[in-house]
Amino acid sequence: MQGISSSTHSADYGRAYVRLRRTTGGELAEFFEWYFREIPHVILRASQGYLRITYFELSLPLLLRTLFAPWRRDVHSMDGLPLQARFQVMVENLMSRVFGAIIRLFVFVFGVIFLIGQALFFSLTFLLWFGAPIVAILLLAQALRLLGGGG
Repeated sequence: MQGISSSTHSADYGRAYVRLRRTTGGELAEFFEWYFREIPHVILRASQGYLRITYFELSLPLLLRTLFAPWRRDVHSMDGLPLQARFQVMVENLMSRVFGAIIRLFVFVFGVIFLIGQALFFSLTFLLWFGAPIVAILLLAQALRLLGGGG
């Protein structure tokens, strides 16, 4: 897995914060570069990292590959058993596989739903990052219009 370490994220956030501190001197161009170029990149990298971690920690590909494998490898041998005992062992082995499939399918569905939720959350975060200045400008214009009596 090619992951992004937490120190990388911290360094990105640290650089972004230092960049913000430097823009207080009035370098409007640097602020816009930080706001519209650097921070969206940080948001995308963090989103990618979290989605990747979730995908591999829940082992979604492994769950699909082993969907009908016996639960906890709980399989009994039928060597040297009478016919009735063999049938009983076959049923137990089949039930172990069915139980394993049910559990794995539940975890897989939960994992996919969780991944979709994360993707929606990060998409919303990204959109809100760009939408916040627009909303602020619109609210400021509305406030000025109300204060000016143009309401």
